[in-house]
Parts: sequence; structure tokens; C-alpha cells
Amino acid sequence: MRGTPIRDRAAISLPGMRFEFPYEDDIAVISVVGRVPREQIGEAEKAFLGLLKQGCRRFLADCSRAEHLSSTGVGLLMYHLKTIREVGGRLVIVNLPASTRRSLEPMRLEAFVTVCETREQALRILRGGSP
Repeated sequence: MRGTPIRDRAAISLPGMRFEFPYEDDIAVISVVGRVPREQIGEAEKAFLGLLKQGCRRFLADCSRAEHLSSTGVGLLMYHLKTIREVGGRLVIVNLPASTRRSLEPMRLEAFVTVCETREQALRILRGGSP
């Protein structure tokens, strides 16, 4: 599941979002902080695609500091989930806000993507272990 090894650490910060790669074992961590303004979605997409070009195939979306993940934010994650899977990668979401989780229950989000309670659990899954 690994892409090309990355030698340099990279961090990209946008309002409401921070991308870190490699975090550990070529895993990229996307930290959502507060709210991501709609105007920043294009920049977030560029940062994500840049990580894919660098060879990253494993992504952890950490929502522990998110106020709420809007339908636009969820849509962005799901859109990129398709791209990640096409290249043999994996996305795990951790600490999804309770309000977001409740609003997504009818959509059965967890049928499409792994959602974990802790970062440690998500990292174990991304490394190929059991939850």
C-alpha cells in the first residue's frame, strides 16, 4: 500500500485545516481545526493532490479539533476517498464530531470509510493491524 518514500516532512496550513506528511510510516495526517471556510476547499484539494503526487497512499483525517464538519467537508473527504482507493490507498477518519456523526448516520458513512474514536486506533488500522 506504500507509495514512493518521502524524504522531507511537509506541512501545509490553511484556515481550518493542516496537512502533515509524512506523519509516521508515510501516513499523511489531515487535521481539521474549527471550521474550514468554503473558499479554502480549492486550496485543500491542491494540498491533497500534492500529497498523492508525492506518493502518499494512507491518510488519517483527524477531526478532534473540528467544530463541525459540513456537508461540503464530508463531500470533499468522500470525493477524495474514491481517488485514494483508485491508487490502492486508504482513508481513516478519527474523532468525528458528535453532531456531524449524528447528521451522517442516515447516509451510513461508516459503510464507506473507517471511522475511529482514537488516533492510535486509526494508526493501527492504517499500518495494517486490527482496530
